[in-house]
Amino acid sequence: MRTIRFRLGLLVFGCLFIAFAAGAGVIYALHVTDRTVDRALDAQRRLDRLTELSGRIQLYGLLAISTVNEPALAATRLKDAERGVDEAIKGFEPEIARAIADADLPLDVNAMAARAKPLEQVRAGFHVLVRQVQDALSEPDAHAREDRIRGAFNGFATFTGPYLFFLMQADRRGVEVGREEARAISRTITEAAVVLVVVALLGALLLYRVTSRPILAAVAEIHDAAVAIGQGERNLRLPVRNRDELGLLAVVFNRMTARLRRGEERVARDRTALEKTIADRTSDLRAANETLSAIDSSRRRFFADVSHELRTPLTVILGECEIALAPPKPDGPSALAKRLDQANAAFAVIRRRAQRLQRRVEDMMRIARSESGTIDLTFKPVALQAVCASAVEAFEGATRKRDVAIVLESGPEDVRIDGDFEWLRQIVEGMIDNALRHAKGVTRIVLSCAVRDGEAHLEIRDDGPGFGAGDPRELLERFSRRNVKDGPSGFGIGLALVRWVVDKHHGTVTLRDAASPAHGAEIAICLPLSKVHQVETQLAET
Repeated sequence: MRTIRFRLGLLVFGCLFIAFAAGAGVIYALHVTDRTVDRALDAQRRLDRLTELSGRIQLYGLLAISTVNEPALAATRLKDAERGVDEAIKGFEPEIARAIADADLPLDVNAMAARAKPLEQVRAGFHVLVRQVQDALSEPDAHAREDRIRGAFNGFATFTGPYLFFLMQADRRGVEVGREEARAISRTITEAAVVLVVVALLGALLLYRVTSRPILAAVAEIHDAAVAIGQGERNLRLPVRNRDELGLLAVVFNRMTARLRRGEERVARDRTALEKTIADRTSDLRAANETLSAIDSSRRRFFADVSHELRTPLTVILGECEIALAPPKPDGPSALAKRLDQANAAFAVIRRRAQRLQRRVEDMMRIARSESGTIDLTFKPVALQAVCASAVEAFEGATRKRDVAIVLESGPEDVRIDGDFEWLRQIVEGMIDNALRHAKGVTRIVLSCAVRDGEAHLEIRDDGPGFGAGDPRELLERFSRRNVKDGPSGFGIGLALVRWVVDKHHGTVTLRDAASPAHGAEIAICLPLSKVHQVETQLAET
């Protein structure tokens, strides 16, 4: 049993035995099923014969009743119906004889033979009925004929009814018994098939464990070992379990592996050390490159934002300079004094804007010297009304020159948040500047501050043409611009800067077209309230 040839022969013999057993079981099951089905079909055929006999007797009775008033025609019609009943009775007799011949047990033979007597009783009763009907038709009175015919049929039904009922019930039981036997055979075949499948599986498992499994395991071990050798693995050894062809092959394979291992162990150690060194250097270099890329991206974004921030103060400074340099009207000393006041106010604005430019330049220098390339905002308690008022004041000259009304709406209480006053004022001024420069035909700009749903809301809207076609949210992306035929199109930084500052304040910004009656653009900013404001609100509610 140690050779591979013997194991393979045992496997083939087991497969043939299982196939032979399965075939024999199938043949036997088919034979039994055929016999059962034949008996059930015979019973159903006899039942059909009895049903046909009952129908023909009923037809005979109907013809007898219908010909009461026509005695001359009764003889011909009733003769045909009588012949049909006799043929039905004669057709049932061969069925009984065939069932007796096919019966296997004496009990079945006696049961089928017992059906001959009721059939003869039905035949005799029908002949009596025929004679009674013929005698009744000879009566001269139609009512008397009908009464005698009905009485004859009632007597026939009383006499032959139990026999017909017995025959039909016997055949119905035969059909039911055939069905039950068929179901029982089906269950038996199913159970036998399950048992055979289980036996086949157990036999296959046994043959697999005895023959196939050791061979396949040895072949798989040799295959895996050969694959490992091809991939560079040298520290392995195949177990030698049997003294057969595969065992001899394992011994030769182990000798070859030992020779290869001794020749490549040093090369493998050197290669592993070199790969580790390269991996460590590569990881350090990748981390350094990612840090430098992040710092460079932050610096480039900040310089672009500050460049945009420098443009708004310069616009205001140029506007104030134009106001200050405008030639005075020759209206006397009062006009001159008014002109001096306007110039002083313009120079004050210019000074504030220059101070703001100086702060932006200092931010740029601080960013240039920093390692992270980012700027930190200074968060302090801030009133949104004050931020908006400062931004509106900066554009008084520009809005007056363009004949644009700028309105600041606020509620009865101050809206306070924790934020950077300068950056908030800068983005509000930037949004006002966008409305003045990009909103064609704008005549009114409205700023509103309010507290809704436990949050601070700042809204800026105008009566210009709005954002136009497309999704307004695209304008919040850096360097995103709309194609403008008339007027400047900008650099696509202002609204992106607004979103950056609002994100730093943990808020949200929404762009939409204003609803009726004044269509235009609307920018809604939602910011969290300061902790002090929240506590005061809760105390006021309680």
